[in-house]
Amino acid sequence: MLPLILIYGKQPWLLLILLGLLAAATLWLNGRRMVKPLVWYAGLGYMSELWMVAFGPVWVHSAPIGQGFGVVDILTGGVGGVPFFMLPAWGMIGALMLALAGYFNRTPK
Repeated sequence: MLPLILIYGKQPWLLLILLGLLAAATLWLNGRRMVKPLVWYAGLGYMSELWMVAFGPVWVHSAPIGQGFGVVDILTGGVGGVPFFMLPAWGMIGALMLALAGYFNRTPK
């Protein structure tokens, strides 16, 4: 995921498609039982990014898109300075967290 963001960060729509495919593969591997938690994790992560940008300019110097909540931001790949590709990225971070929780909560035999 990180190499995709570093290489394609200046092309937010292409990166959204690539990360969306990677997130779809992650959901497929995890099965249907993990869809709801991963969607919640992705949504809450994206909303927290929006909150951080609104109350403290986190993405001001690194975002490949403009600032504010205008039509220009949507056309250039994001809302309020947060790129749309952060949505599948947060979903995959949630998948990693759930996988680690499952791994560490195993009872020894």
